[in-house]
Amino acid sequence: MMKTVVFRIHLLVVLGLLYQNLCYGQQFWTGEPSAMTHEKNPRSTLVHQLICLPTASEDTNRVLLYVKLSNETLQFIKSDSIFTGRYELTVAFQNEQKEILFSEIKRGELTAATFMETESPQKTKYEFFETFLSPGVYSMTVDLYDLETREPVKKKAEVTIPDFQDQVITSTEIIFLKELNFYNLTSLMPLMPPVRASQDTNFCARIDLFAKKNINVTIFESILNHQGKVVYHDTVQIQMTNRRHPVFFKLNHDLPFGRYSLQLKLSSGETEKILKADYYIRWYGHPTSLTDIEMAIGPLFYIMDKEDWQKLQSSPVSEQKQLLEDFWKQRDPVRETTVNELEDEYYRRVAFANSHFSIYRGSQQGWKTDRGRIYILYGPPTDVDIPMTHNQSASNYEIWIYQNLNQRFVFYDKYKDGDYRLIAQE
Repeated sequence: MMKTVVFRIHLLVVLGLLYQNLCYGQQFWTGEPSAMTHEKNPRSTLVHQLICLPTASEDTNRVLLYVKLSNETLQFIKSDSIFTGRYELTVAFQNEQKEILFSEIKRGELTAATFMETESPQKTKYEFFETFLSPGVYSMTVDLYDLETREPVKKKAEVTIPDFQDQVITSTEIIFLKELNFYNLTSLMPLMPPVRASQDTNFCARIDLFAKKNINVTIFESILNHQGKVVYHDTVQIQMTNRRHPVFFKLNHDLPFGRYSLQLKLSSGETEKILKADYYIRWYGHPTSLTDIEMAIGPLFYIMDKEDWQKLQSSPVSEQKQLLEDFWKQRDPVRETTVNELEDEYYRRVAFANSHFSIYRGSQQGWKTDRGRIYILYGPPTDVDIPMTHNQSASNYEIWIYQNLNQRFVFYDKYKDGDYRLIAQE
């Protein structure tokens, strides 16, 4: 009986910590523990997709950039019955000599009818930029300036503009869409991230083919699950009679929730090109980071009553899904939204732990390690201290400091193989 009571108390404490972090916007960890950095505003994430197209000029490509902004990105001000968030968005491309070849500024606003909508990642707006660049490597910066808080958020990336000159056939990168859309590329709104609800039958992908002459093109379509296994394949024949030809792929197959890859092999005679992009099938109402039912259940060991967790583990899959639904529904902190913020944060931490703390070349998942467990339960530390040895090299110790909790966790990597064990909690 004592064990059950302890587990229930532990559950309440952990969920309370998670909920507190959600409410007060604790900064999210964006790097390795030994080189930790913090985003100034963790809610502000700039999402973009870059598309390159050949032009009549062999040394110039048309470059299209889509930037998606969501309501959760900005600070809103209420006026009458409307909430408004105002922004300034700047995009620039520099060559390797640091010369600015393109720069454009756009001002706009996002609106919301209720306070809950101001926090919603589902309420979005797209900004579109277009320029022409020669093949080569460029530095792209996307700067978002919140006109209310006066806080800037910058995203910088290195981009490669391809050389289409010697290619008989080429194409844009894969673009994921909510539905079949034959509009001009400048009018599209690519899904970022590409997520399909399990019941959605309109979700699709698009590429635009380009050829210098009339040729036959064979497209071998494959869908791979997160383990790399082919779960669907098809072949499409295209007769290129125009220089540009849009091709669509409906992705409404009856597949379990999780991460998938769409792979397209374009073939024409001796010419071959392979495109690949990931997308997600969402278990409706649950985070997209869940790749399978085992990953949904396993990490709950830390916050579930032990007997309930064992029952969940041993139940048939159909019952497991319902038990999971009930578990998270009872702990949804904001019932008015379509997502469970608590569940999203919990599995975000699980995904981070798997990405950063897995050991033995991935043979032990990060959520099962000591660092992964502490990260999942307490979130990112305020600071990480790595003591130096007498010869000024990094030691095998990591000390995670949580100032808001007045806690310190000491980890030791005895064999220098990445397996940091918790040796002290202060």
